[in-house]
Amino acid sequence: MKNVKFKELVDRVSWNEVAEVLQVEYEEDWNKSFFGFENVFNRLNEMEPEEVEGEIVVGYAKNFIDGGEFIAVSHLINGEFFVPSFTPWNEWLGMQVSEDSLKRFSPAEIVSHSLWEMTFHGFSERKVEDTKNDLIKAIKSLK
Repeated sequence: MKNVKFKELVDRVSWNEVAEVLQVEYEEDWNKSFFGFENVFNRLNEMEPEEVEGEIVVGYAKNFIDGGEFIAVSHLINGEFFVPSFTPWNEWLGMQVSEDSLKRFSPAEIVSHSLWEMTFHGFSERKVEDTKNDLIKAIKSLK
């Protein structure tokens, strides 16, 4: 499977498949916010993708606190990894998914882990943007 955009995976999987992964992998967040996850998933199905550079990479990362592993989602651009949680959702939809991610994870897993990352700062693009702006202001105030 080459050159697959995230939007294609969102369109390919059902909400029930995504919910099943979220319940297992993010049980605490699922129990607090399952309607939020479902609303964002439905919104993604309605949105049009915007072409962007780079690709989504889903993989295992080491937790430096307890030494365990967790699944991380990154945006890889020109060999550099970025945290994509502040990326507009239409840009997520336009990103390619790395070939390695497609080999290691099912479409439902990729969508679920990405959905969790996308909603880390809120369940609306407005909330995510507000959090991003608050963070930028806080950083500027330190200068």
